[in-house]
Amino acid sequence: MENLSVALFFGIFAVVNAAVNLREPSRNVIDVGGRGTLDKVKVIGHMKSGRCLIIENGKRQGETREHQLVLWKCHDERIKGLEQEMFSLVKSNRGGYLLMGNAGSLDKCVGADMGYNDHVVVRPCNPDKESMSWVFRRVDLSSNAYQLVQMSTGRCMRAPGLHDGAWVRVGDCDLSDERQLWQICGLDGTCDF
Repeated sequence: MENLSVALFFGIFAVVNAAVNLREPSRNVIDVGGRGTLDKVKVIGHMKSGRCLIIENGKRQGETREHQLVLWKCHDERIKGLEQEMFSLVKSNRGGYLLMGNAGSLDKCVGADMGYNDHVVVRPCNPDKESMSWVFRRVDLSSNAYQLVQMSTGRCMRAPGLHDGAWVRVGDCDLSDERQLWQICGLDGTCDF
């Protein structure tokens, strides 16, 4: 059943992705100015659940709050535009990549809280901050599974646990932890990094 849900997720991704490419592919490539060099635009999906990483907009029903990184149903109709779940991978000045959001989260990047806790933060992008730099470590050649390793802490991004709601966390890297396995797919429909 789990394999079926993952296959269904990436099948839906390929169809929606093809539609985006046919419609207007260039609109997803953004000008990152002095923040670094745009290298790739990717959708990051959790292997086991088939859900997508999304930077949740800071505005909800007229309120202003901080952006948050969540794991959510891919292509949810309540999310305005497919770009909400796309990340521009920008080469940082510290090695690795900045995970820059698109659409309503433009100019916001994913980082890890510098204390030894499991919090993931979304802040204005800074290519000089190691806390915002991530390395994609391939762990399974047969399924293109990756761990997302945060450079300043050496910890890995993980899907939410039972008590985390939808919020994504970091934790000590563990290859046996299915919450830490991700698939990164590009706008061309391939999942090769």
